[in-house]
Amino acid sequence: MLAAGCAAVASTDSGPAVEASVAPVDPPVVTSPTDPTEGREPQLAITDPELLASLEGEGFGLSAVLGLPNAQSAEALSQTRLGGVFRVLREDVRKARVEHPVARITPTLGTRLFDVEWFRSKEMRFKLIGVFNRLDRRPFYEASCGEVRFVYRLAYETVHGGEPMAGKLPLTLNVVFLVPGSDCREVAQSWFSPDGKSKQDALAWLRTEGALTEGARGAWRLKALETNLQTVRIQSTAHPSMGGHIEYSLRVFHRDEASGEFAPAPLENTPDVERLAKEPELKQRLLSWLRSQAALVAADEGRLKLPDEFNATRARSVSPRGLLRIENRPFTRLFSEADFAGVELSSFATIATPAALLRRLDGQSCAGCHQSRPIAGFHHVGEDGPSETLNALAFGSSAHLLADLERREAYVRAVARAEEPKEFRPQSERQGQAGTFGAPCGLGDPGFRDWTCGEGLRCEALEDPKVGICVDDEPVGAPCASGVYSAGAAPKDDRIQGLKTHSCDANTCWNNKNAFPQGSCRVSCDALGKNGVCLDFQDTDALQGCLIQGKSASFCGSRFKYAEGDRACDKTHPCRQDYVCARVSGDSNSDEARGACIPPYFVVPLRLDGYPLKKTRDLEVREVLGG
Repeated sequence: MLAAGCAAVASTDSGPAVEASVAPVDPPVVTSPTDPTEGREPQLAITDPELLASLEGEGFGLSAVLGLPNAQSAEALSQTRLGGVFRVLREDVRKARVEHPVARITPTLGTRLFDVEWFRSKEMRFKLIGVFNRLDRRPFYEASCGEVRFVYRLAYETVHGGEPMAGKLPLTLNVVFLVPGSDCREVAQSWFSPDGKSKQDALAWLRTEGALTEGARGAWRLKALETNLQTVRIQSTAHPSMGGHIEYSLRVFHRDEASGEFAPAPLENTPDVERLAKEPELKQRLLSWLRSQAALVAADEGRLKLPDEFNATRARSVSPRGLLRIENRPFTRLFSEADFAGVELSSFATIATPAALLRRLDGQSCAGCHQSRPIAGFHHVGEDGPSETLNALAFGSSAHLLADLERREAYVRAVARAEEPKEFRPQSERQGQAGTFGAPCGLGDPGFRDWTCGEGLRCEALEDPKVGICVDDEPVGAPCASGVYSAGAAPKDDRIQGLKTHSCDANTCWNNKNAFPQGSCRVSCDALGKNGVCLDFQDTDALQGCLIQGKSASFCGSRFKYAEGDRACDKTHPCRQDYVCARVSGDSNSDEARGACIPPYFVVPLRLDGYPLKKTRDLEVREVLGG
């Protein structure tokens, strides 16, 4: 889609014209000639696969936007200056292997490793999955009109079982450009295409007259490359109390102006916990900075910008369980609630207590944001086309991102009209889900007083002592397993202690061992109730075993699936933490699309083992990490 936000946009061809004899026609409304947005539609996100394929063919492929020699495959890209980025990511995978010595490149064993050979494969490429207008990021950079982001995802095309097979893998690369300027009205207006245009025509307008013309792009400055890589995945049978364990490596790269090479750079709002723990004076300086009135106001409004001297050049985010996991909370790893004793917080909206302040800070870090209601550690993974199989997604953006497009639209409209935009940014983990089933809710701490549940729902405590989950009395998809979170010496050692399974009435609780975090009540397709939907559920382990035998994806996918009832979802009724909205019908990616809530790692393209290893003597289990 060429998205302008979640809110419906009036169409010019929504139905037949009303006959003139029905009622007199009112005179046209006269609008101010100074309103540049009248009759125009703001473009916030280009996510339609067909439009993105068209853009790639018109000079928006990865190598082209970076000004590198033309290179399509990962093998060809590795011979450009992106080779340095790939080498850093290889090293991140090696570090993961050191911490997980039993990890292998395999679709069958319990601990599975990203295959670094994909970085030099002819079958792999980085596919454009989104173009995002981030004018709303202008407060973070002086004399700027925000950012434009091009998001690419590692994808493959191969032949398997005698049939073509294509898919995507859990690695994204964002190319971020800064848009210079002090008066941003014209920049904002350049994203408003004339109303009534088709998606293709709106994109053509952006390319020839709007924000994506060569002239406009010539003024941009490359800010960074940002990568998000799933390095290792432990399946639930090997890590049963947590429902599995998955790790992501988050990186930012800056290009050296002289050499043109890319090198790791500080992440945003992500303190270097290990370094600060070893340098007490630096840690105390950070605490003093955070306690300042200016920093508190910025944290409360969601526009914090930590000085780079405190930030790390690499972060690890872990799944499942979001901000319950200590690894996803760098500020909480450094400071306690007592460190903010005596600071006047009660007047703030989102940081009224030390507990709320620390959670708000953690949510603005890279790890905390990427694990706040994501799609398997990502906020955008790309829309699945109609030919996508193996549990495609109903839509490829998280609930947080879909809701944030509404905020961004209001921001761009205000700037285009020379009005002052609202700079407040909601908490990611609540955005788009406030009060609905699965939303986080407060359990008594005054800092979460506004985290309430909607009508017909109640706040239930599961594993977090301060934040619960909104539930109703419908059995389908309800959480049914809980315990006490215990942080280990390393993230892989985290556990849920004293795990208890709750009643699902006459239905089955698929618990953590079955890879359903906090459990999920399963129902049959003839007992869905008002909140259920029937899904062709993929047995992913059986599927992988079939693929490794050289069978085709169409054969394996159709053989190893079965119907079951799951919680229904759509864009206004998202899934709870650690669940994604999987496609249940051919009506994909529309605003009315309906899906079913399942754990993300049952969706094959969200797993690092989602590529079909060829059956040979040595490929079923591989340890290729060199080179």
